[in-house]
Amino acid sequence: MKYANKTKVSIENSQIEIQKLLRKYGATRYAIDWKNNNILFELFGRSVRIHVKDPNINDKEIQLTPSRYQRNSSNIQIAFNQAKRQMWRVMLLFLKSTLEAIDMGVIELDQAMFPYFLLPNGKTVAEQLLPQLSSNVSILSLPQFTEMKKENE
Repeated sequence: MKYANKTKVSIENSQIEIQKLLRKYGATRYAIDWKNNNILFELFGRSVRIHVKDPNINDKEIQLTPSRYQRNSSNIQIAFNQAKRQMWRVMLLFLKSTLEAIDMGVIELDQAMFPYFLLPNGKTVAEQLLPQLSSNVSILSLPQFTEMKKENE
């Protein structure tokens, strides 16, 4: 079952909860970029931007009922709006768990938020680096399961 798939909480209320959460954990600035669907904040001197990806209206979960019948256009819009509310609840959960882990010292801020740090060129670290990576980069290759198993025996 997908988290918050039946939520009735509005996007705006989820965003207010995110703002309160960020303030609780020490964020000094906070904004929502409505045009690009981004959360922006500053935490311990780091500027962070996290993109909240809207669901795809053409996804089967939106186009079809749970019993796999095609929805009419009105019900497609209802399902799409529900999926958008769900995405914002998921973002709140992500931030809540990540910020709590940082606060408790389970993980460092730089480790947890590194992909979302803003660079001077306006891109995030992930936006800058991911297009440059290829699946052939050996430093990023993980050992094969069989190799890991042999090491553990």
